[in-house]
Amino acid sequence: MGSGRYQASYWQEGRRHVAEVTFRTKGDAKTFLDTVSADMHRGLWTDPTDGEITVSELSELWLASNPSKRATTRATDEIALRVPILPTLGDKQLAKVQPPHIHALISEWVGRSVRPELPDAIAGSQAPHGHLYAPAHADR
Repeated sequence: MGSGRYQASYWQEGRRHVAEVTFRTKGDAKTFLDTVSADMHRGLWTDPTDGEITVSELSELWLASNPSKRATTRATDEIALRVPILPTLGDKQLAKVQPPHIHALISEWVGRSVRPELPDAIAGSQAPHGHLYAPAHADR
């Protein structure tokens, strides 16, 4: 690079990935690439662009992931997403959904609910975003 810094990139799943930062030395760039390689071999590597997908897009992928699902179950899943989740979080990228967003969402649900067990049901949910609620539930 013209700045004298080093840029690291690697290929995975047929795509070139470029590190989000540049490195002061060639050794620093190599260390970064070695870490990425080790993560790949251990099965810990995640595509850095995965967090760019929105909650809405993930919801659609989740709904489409089980085409053999009964129509009534699919309708229930769609309502569970459409009513409480998508209006608030649908446009957010997954990487930008933070615990305060989840806290606010759950507080809103509890405030509207006549079911005091709702936060427990949400935290244990198998819905596509159930894992997002667990930290907020644990903080209660």
